[in-house]
Amino acid sequence: MTPPLDMALIGATGLMGEAILDVLAEAGFPVGRLYALASQTSEAEGATVTFRRRELAVEEAEGFDFSKVRVVILAAPIVAAPHLARLAQSAGAQVIDLSRAVDNAAFTAADGIAVGLSTVLQPLLALSPTAVEATGMVPVSCRGRKALAELADQTTALFNQQDIEHTVFSRRLAFNVLPQTDEQGAAVAADLSRLLGEEAPATVQVGLTVVPVFFGATLRLTLTFAHPTAPDALLAAWQQSELLQYLASPALSSASDCAGQARITLSGVSEISPHRLAVWVQFDPVRQAALHVLRLAARVWAES
Repeated sequence: MTPPLDMALIGATGLMGEAILDVLAEAGFPVGRLYALASQTSEAEGATVTFRRRELAVEEAEGFDFSKVRVVILAAPIVAAPHLARLAQSAGAQVIDLSRAVDNAAFTAADGIAVGLSTVLQPLLALSPTAVEATGMVPVSCRGRKALAELADQTTALFNQQDIEHTVFSRRLAFNVLPQTDEQGAAVAADLSRLLGEEAPATVQVGLTVVPVFFGATLRLTLTFAHPTAPDALLAAWQQSELLQYLASPALSSASDCAGQARITLSGVSEISPHRLAVWVQFDPVRQAALHVLRLAARVWAES
């Protein structure tokens, strides 16, 4: 029988770390010892996190003995990630990297937007899609807990006619929208193609805008197929996945309904032409990224 995995989670005090702890607990994943770590001393001092109804004291990652674990989930800031990954790898641990800043990690986790879209597209690959274009609005939760606080503070300041400060975002986000760069969209598109593998459509384009919403992304997905494809064909394919739910009208769904949920909501499939269809997609990117980490950890456990 495969023994449980002893694991360390770097970034346990962050929004992503919290989601990972929730997903591991909900899935009943075979965790042996779990160590909650923080990449900054200030975040570790006196901090605790909850896992399976138990409080875990948060330790400083820099001084941790990584030889005590087989897997390290790296949800640390990009600036700290490479150094912490080297410490873990030199102690013989396998690294699951969410920062995407480590070149030789055992597993590189994908962006939450890409994970959600891959779940939508995977059942459709048998229909031979040739191009995918995703345009949408992403919440501040994708940028972590500090981004949530910044949006809340900006909103309050605007109502009180006070000066607006911003550090996480380049401009004021409250009552505003901030388009992401082409490079950021291309990175998500690359993650999506990687997740879909050899059957990925030849063309994958992603354009995103950060909006003043705390949780839940909303995207318009346009699909081009090699052969004429009816909306019913998509619905039949999606019905095979328990992670997807379809609503006939977009008016019946909202991004906030997806907060903390694993399920992805699809709505309003429409035909642009016999070869092109469009659909609204809504999900929680943070939860989707955490679910991807769970799947990668399961691979490590299965292979050990």
